[in-house]
Amino acid sequence: MDSPGCLDDPKALLVADTSVIINLNASRRSEDILDTLPNRIVVVEEVLHELEFGRRQGWSDADALLALASALSECITATLDRPVTSPLNPSPALR
Repeated sequence: MDSPGCLDDPKALLVADTSVIINLNASRRSEDILDTLPNRIVVVEEVLHELEFGRRQGWSDADALLALASALSECITATLDRPVTSPLNPSPALR
């Protein structure tokens, strides 16, 4: 018997950490990969800060994440101490 996974529930949010974003960017197929998932992806604000730090080191992952977020129909950011919100719509998306 297989154990259920998060991909079995399209309502479940997937949390992408910094390494996931970097690897998606490196694939050069991030939009295609994310389009195959039934779930929404959450990128916590701390990931954005880490990628911004990388920008000062010459890495372009912050720019690639912003481009990906604008290309996808829905992008959600969150922090651990506040509700999940969409950067395209500042009202809380989830509570």
